[in-house]
Amino acid sequence: MKLAIERAETSTQPVTQTPNSVLTYRRFAFDGGNRFIKWVSPDHQPRCIPSYIKPLEDWEDALPDSDTVIIESNGIRYVVGQVAQELKGKPTYQHSKANLAQKLFLAALEPTEDRTHILIDTLVVTTPDTRDHQAVKRLTALQGLHQFKRNDVEIAAKINRVEVVDECLSAWRYAWNQGLFNYHRKNAVLDLGGGTALARVILPNGLIDRAADVKLPGTFDLANKIAAALKARSEYSPDLGLIMDAIATGTFTIGPRQSFAGLFERCRQDWLADIQATLRETWVKQAAEIGEVLIVGGSAALATALAETSNGRFKIPEQPSPQLISLYGLLED
Repeated sequence: MKLAIERAETSTQPVTQTPNSVLTYRRFAFDGGNRFIKWVSPDHQPRCIPSYIKPLEDWEDALPDSDTVIIESNGIRYVVGQVAQELKGKPTYQHSKANLAQKLFLAALEPTEDRTHILIDTLVVTTPDTRDHQAVKRLTALQGLHQFKRNDVEIAAKINRVEVVDECLSAWRYAWNQGLFNYHRKNAVLDLGGGTALARVILPNGLIDRAADVKLPGTFDLANKIAAALKARSEYSPDLGLIMDAIATGTFTIGPRQSFAGLFERCRQDWLADIQATLRETWVKQAAEIGEVLIVGGSAALATALAETSNGRFKIPEQPSPQLISLYGLLED
């Protein structure tokens, strides 16, 4: 397997087939988010599965499905995705994404029916801050050869180079290149994620104004507020992951009967008010210089009120979806 990969030539197309039947990528994007991990499949479709991981004992059963991947690497078997969540696995939002990246990333190395050798010229990944050298070091360690089993299929994958991009920047890059901003000046991105939210002001040349960075509470904090209120009504602490899932699906219900719809609206208003207040305070000196604020991330839909009351200054992209725009931005040179 290793020799086939080392002989393959790097393609200039996103996905091609070489004479050695190696699945080859010029750029491969992996967005290892706190709530979901995302990549683009060999048939050019976005893939998105829950960002949970669960080691499996010899006696434990698990089956792959459209939202679940089973990995066996270095003698360790583990499951990533929906089944990992159902088996009470480790949620990424409670841990370091960079520390879990190598295990989560293997789930994205998806073969085709006739190609199980994968060659990636440049793997592009995100991190909250590229100035965190330890996190960048852990991510660049993805470079090299990976031999493992994915859903019981032997995979050999080689990564020639790893490019680490600041969160928010890839969404800005896609929006800028595709003309989604109406103003060719300083614009900003508000990325509402599960573990944290992050807001950044970015100059027209793609430079991040570091002094304007704002770290904000994500939907994990919103779920915590709801859980605290629910706990006062019951004898147990509700699972935060289930609360966030119920928010994402719009059911606002845990189990068959426990609804938190009323609590949610009040807590969401408080959460958004805190975000607005923090942004206003941090950006007060340069507010007049900022053209638009693009709201992205899996929780962007929770901020529709912010977009609707801002006279177009805050905006949520329609195509691609706010959850996928950062993924597609990673594929932009």
